[in-house]
Amino acid sequence: MERHRQSLSTLFFIIIVFGITHSLPNTD
Repeated sequence: MERHRQSLSTLFFIIIVFGITHSLPNTD
């Protein structure tokens, strides 16, 4: 199941990016 592994990796990446973006101080 290589596809499942790739999907999990993509999901993890999205979560990390989302977390970092939310962690960044928004001075908008």
